[in-house]
Amino acid sequence: DNIIQWIEKAHDLTVLLIGERIIDQYIYVRQAMKSPKENVITYVEHTAESYPGGIAAIKNHLDEFVGRTEIIRDIKDRPIVKVRYIEKSFNSKLFSYCPNPTIGVVDLSNVKDLSDSMVLVGDYGHGLIDQKAADMIVDSSAWLALMVQANSLNWGFNRISKYDRADYV
Repeated sequence: DNIIQWIEKAHDLTVLLIGERIIDQYIYVRQAMKSPKENVITYVEHTAESYPGGIAAIKNHLDEFVGRTEIIRDIKDRPIVKVRYIEKSFNSKLFSYCPNPTIGVVDLSNVKDLSDSMVLVGDYGHGLIDQKAADMIVDSSAWLALMVQANSLNWGFNRISKYDRADYV
């Protein structure tokens, strides 16, 4: 009952979202053959799909039960594209490719006052949120939820300890 009541109250919330916008592309391939003259396996594209990832995926999820979500303006036009090549028969990842693994630091100086905001940060470690931006978010957010990810593109060095506090991790 408590969970249902909390979800119903969520319809009254406004959540400010800060984090990297990621476009997840999946290219499904099937093996053609190995060339007898070289040690390379050739794959042929079968199908391809593209999905909003990162902070856009978080927004799409929250929009199902939160009254209003807003991604800060500077983030919307700077996506990171992550391409994964998937072997179709076994649905296994062959390799990933990222043409633009880092983006510039977000300028939060013109963001509205966060002291009345519920803030959710999706920090994937691609350079959008540096220590200065993290400190500003921590110091000015009324309620702060963090999703901080270590991954291959940040070499595992994107740590939750960049943030001095959080209400939910």
